[in-house]
Amino acid sequence: MTTFMKRGARTVACRVETRLDTSSRADKRASGGPANILSAQGFDRLAVAYQDLWTTTPSGRLQREAVWRHAMDLFPAGSRILDLGCGTGDDALILSNRGVCVTGIDASPEMVRIARGRGVDARLCPIEEMGELRESFNGVFSNFGALNCIARLTELSEP
Repeated sequence: MTTFMKRGARTVACRVETRLDTSSRADKRASGGPANILSAQGFDRLAVAYQDLWTTTPSGRLQREAVWRHAMDLFPAGSRILDLGCGTGDDALILSNRGVCVTGIDASPEMVRIARGRGVDARLCPIEEMGELRESFNGVFSNFGALNCIARLTELSEP
């Protein structure tokens, strides 16, 4: 699933499926969050091969190109964008090459390591904790289901 959003005049969003999570925010922070632990571990194992398993496959290329055709015009050069679940940094690199200042966050240490190695300003930060970032952004971008790894999307609407 592809999800991209922008605050302001133009907003594009796709349907996102979530699971019921009755734990409190404090409980999840203390434990690292049930979805984050499983997702981060899974993506850590896939990180080194992610390009071969997804990005460079015919399906991966076609889907990324389709997203880029529709989403790239949402963020003009000079915009400051937060890339949620940046993975190995493919989208951040495309946006950066268009003059967009991108900060990527991901819960997977290995994905962040690879993204940084590619020149992306990537930070180890679960999406649920993006409120801890002390920066402001003109928009938010999330691609290929990172939001599906979040137990409670309501946390994204809280300041």
